[in-house]
Amino acid sequence: MRDPFIMDALPTGNDGDIIDPIRENFISPDCPQRPDQHRVRVGLELMPLDSLRMIGTLEEENKKNNTLWALVLASDGTVYRIQQGEFIGQNSGKIINIEEHKMELQELLPKKEGCWTETVTTLELIN
Repeated sequence: MRDPFIMDALPTGNDGDIIDPIRENFISPDCPQRPDQHRVRVGLELMPLDSLRMIGTLEEENKKNNTLWALVLASDGTVYRIQQGEFIGQNSGKIINIEEHKMELQELLPKKEGCWTETVTTLELIN
């Protein structure tokens, strides 16, 4: 008798891709990790990226290192101070770089069923 708490090996297609038995689609093993569906999204992650504007930067100097913060204006008029490593926008956009005139974020966009594509998006400083 099969133990219901031990998962059987997933079947594979001719090209080695794993077949998702629930969706009956191929899941490529080289797809980026899915967004964390269990992480609670707050603040800027609940807003569409096209409703946000980078309006400036702040630099915080301390003994260990300097931190460059981006100032982001939301459509409701609220200004947010964010730093590298935080999330922004509705596509799991993680800030990977902040410079004086722009910031870059890595987003995960759905490509096909069961697969995601990573893309780098740039928000530039508005005048």
